[in-house]
Amino acid sequence: MAAWSWSVWSKRLGKRLSSDQKAFLKFGMPMVLLVVLGSVGLSEFTEIKMKKRDEKVRKLNYEETQKLQVKKKEKPLTLEEAYKEVQNIDIGDWENKRVPRPWSEDK
Repeated sequence: MAAWSWSVWSKRLGKRLSSDQKAFLKFGMPMVLLVVLGSVGLSEFTEIKMKKRDEKVRKLNYEETQKLQVKKKEKPLTLEEAYKEVQNIDIGDWENKRVPRPWSEDK
C-alpha cells in the first residue's frame, strides 16, 4: 500500500512536471474546481429555493381558489370592437387642467 501513498505519488509527479505545471496544480486546479463545484452547488440551492416557493404558491385549497378566481369576459375583445369604442369617444371637447406643482404657492 506504500506504493499508492500520497507522498510517493507526489514525488513521482514532482520529477516529471515542470515548474509551470506544478504551479497550475497548486493554484490553478483548486480555482477551477472551486468555480465548477460552486456553480453546481449554487444551481442545487437555487433549485431547492424554487421548489419551496412553488410549494407555497400551490398550497391553495378549493375554497381559496374560488375566492381568488377572476371572472373572465364571455367574449374576447377584437380589434374591430376596440376601434368602434375609440371612434365613439369625443376628442374635440376637452379642457386643459394644470397640475399643481410642489414649488408653486397657489393651491
